[in-house]
Amino acid sequence: MNDELTEYLASELGFELKPARRAGLDRAIGAFLGLHLEQRTPIQEQAIEVIYDGADVLLISATASGKTEAAIVPVAARLISEPGRSVALYIAPTRALLNDLHRRLEAPLHQLGLEARIRHGDYPLPTVTALIRILFTTPESLDVLLSKNTPLLSQVKYVIVDEIHQIFGTPRGDQLAFLLQRLEHMVGCRVQRVALSATVGRPAELAAWLCPQREPARVISAPGGRQIVGNFHWMSDLSLLRKLLRSSGYDKLLYFVNSRRRCDDVYLVLRDLEPYESFVHYSTLTKEQREYVERGFKSAQMAVCVATTTLELGIDIGSIRDVVLVDAPTTVSSFLQRIGRGGRRGQYTYVTLTPQSPLELLQFAAMLRLAENNQVEAGVSGYPYSVLIQQIFSILAGKRRLRIHPDELIRQFGTFSWLNPDGIQAILERLVDEDFLRRGPASQVYDVGPILENLIDKKEIFTNIAGQSAGVPVFHSGRLLAYLPLQPHQIRHGNVILFAGRFWRIVSISDQGLIVDLARSVPDPVRPAWGSKGAFAISSVLAQGMRGLLVSQPDLGAHQLDEESARRLEALYKRTAHLQQVKDAVWYECVGNKYVYYTFAGATENQVLRLLFEENGVACQPVSRAEGIALTSRERLDFDCLPDDADEVSTIVAAHWRRFAGWINSGPFFEHLPPALKRDEIAAQVATSTVIERVTTLCSTPLVTVDLQFVR
Repeated sequence: MNDELTEYLASELGFELKPARRAGLDRAIGAFLGLHLEQRTPIQEQAIEVIYDGADVLLISATASGKTEAAIVPVAARLISEPGRSVALYIAPTRALLNDLHRRLEAPLHQLGLEARIRHGDYPLPTVTALIRILFTTPESLDVLLSKNTPLLSQVKYVIVDEIHQIFGTPRGDQLAFLLQRLEHMVGCRVQRVALSATVGRPAELAAWLCPQREPARVISAPGGRQIVGNFHWMSDLSLLRKLLRSSGYDKLLYFVNSRRRCDDVYLVLRDLEPYESFVHYSTLTKEQREYVERGFKSAQMAVCVATTTLELGIDIGSIRDVVLVDAPTTVSSFLQRIGRGGRRGQYTYVTLTPQSPLELLQFAAMLRLAENNQVEAGVSGYPYSVLIQQIFSILAGKRRLRIHPDELIRQFGTFSWLNPDGIQAILERLVDEDFLRRGPASQVYDVGPILENLIDKKEIFTNIAGQSAGVPVFHSGRLLAYLPLQPHQIRHGNVILFAGRFWRIVSISDQGLIVDLARSVPDPVRPAWGSKGAFAISSVLAQGMRGLLVSQPDLGAHQLDEESARRLEALYKRTAHLQQVKDAVWYECVGNKYVYYTFAGATENQVLRLLFEENGVACQPVSRAEGIALTSRERLDFDCLPDDADEVSTIVAAHWRRFAGWINSGPFFEHLPPALKRDEIAAQVATSTVIERVTTLCSTPLVTVDLQFVR
């Protein structure tokens, strides 16, 4: 169409003329969206052209809204349109999600003539890489590829990061931030970045973190999503889950819990309930076990699967008729991820909630309200010096002469505003003191030391997931099954271990570990002593939402409460009806010889409050299993003594940084940092502006007695 005709149609006849499709875009849309008659979802309508035009983008949209296609369509279109053999990376947090994405996207990519491969711990990179155009990988495997100076990476022009909220604010997210800088340094030019998430608390912060020292990523979010309908069933005992399953009439149900221990608990309750097959899915599973569970659950006619956070991600496990939250998630973000896995019928998402205490009932109800109002948590980007150590080791491992100069680190990572030459130098000198490095023959040059040489040989330097090898190695059929946290008295010949929803009999014990065979089920199997760190660490957003629910006492008429849940919620409302007049007060009650103060501040905030009270000579501690909700003390707490100055609180936290060392997310080499940088890394995660604001607002807050009966 010529310019004159275009102008005439627009100005004289009022036609709205859409821009001509760019080369390759029609083909990509047809390949990925052809089965949907090329109809786009709202997020696809907004994002495809923007990404095709080269912008860095953060996509935020509900689960099953088409985010993956919104990112892959324009990138694939670019790959088939541009001269040369440019490459795209698709990065996701878990191997299982990558495997599923590859299965789902391989056919349309092949239709476009684009070869896609997987590279992670279960699948090595092919020897011949010349034809690869899209590589699916994890942050850890990307680290390995960069350390090996893999030529394929020099052709990367596009990076897609899926489920970005899962790693932002964690050591793995910090590792990815370093890796993207190393990648651009290797490529020698800007690499386009696209990140995907269903839930983001403060999108602008994440968008800036994704693109340091350049324009923040453009935030594109699609409104809407299905209305959530909660179906409450009071659960006085886990055995009632069997009754609930029988009466549901559903063929496929997914149960979420907060720990691996609880996973096994629920599995033991639900197994052998005809005609359902039972499965377990959690982080310790090997590749074979994961694939066995995912394939088995997807193909079964009637089945239940009990999972932790591992199935919060978008792994294809078939159509799920109902999602059951046995435990209440500790964040709204996790809640949204879990309910997004199933229960979708028409314009609604149905979820079964099984509160087992009044506090958990309140927690579930608050999550529903917060989710409806799109109030979710935000991650924290701090000063990840401990992850920098891991990156130094990774860079050294890829060098022929195993030697590094501080200027090299400054060139690669100078875009991070928190990092300076003095900090880098202090880390390198500390690593020399601990025999990880040696001073080289030239000034300011550092060589690999004996300890690091050993770590490189064992390939133990590419991850920031702590405790992967914690426990006793257990082998089956000549292959490592898992590292299991077993107590000495549990390790006996003939004992049967419950792991991954199956029973394993110990047939051999040696210094190298245990050898097991599959066994029949037994009534009282050995149970690994799984940790439960963070299982009750309720976020500040959720904690304040719970308090707000008691103050506003909204009608939950849109949701379905069984008789016992409704009775208990009504009782809670009655006991707190008078608090609407004193909503800014701190509530407290006497329980035995202790005082319980309901701060509803959040888990981190209550740890800081504990420190501030102890600074004033009063001992207190967060309530067990309600760490984000309340403090308990044998003495009365005087909130007038709390500082109201943000700088003063920050200074106190920094001075006592050691007590928070087990509370934060840090890289595995944290202990090898200089003390001053340990302090800075901890303080940046604990004394955030959000935490400080919440804590200081409690200064001089009046106290009001309540009868909540949450703690006994």
